Amino acid sequence: MSIGGRTVNLRRALPADAAPSADVWLRSFAAALPGVVRPRSDDEVHGYRG
Repeated sequence: MSIGGRTVNLRRALPADAAPSADVWLRSFAAALPGVVRPRSDDEVHGYRG
């Protein structure tokens, strides 16, 4: 897949991707919904093992 002239490869997330993925989710949630209180703390989001 190409986005903006750059090749992007999609793959299934691995366990090693959990912490960086949680960081992205936390930052994007805060940026998109700054006035909304999340029901889980940052530590709880990072510790989730669904």
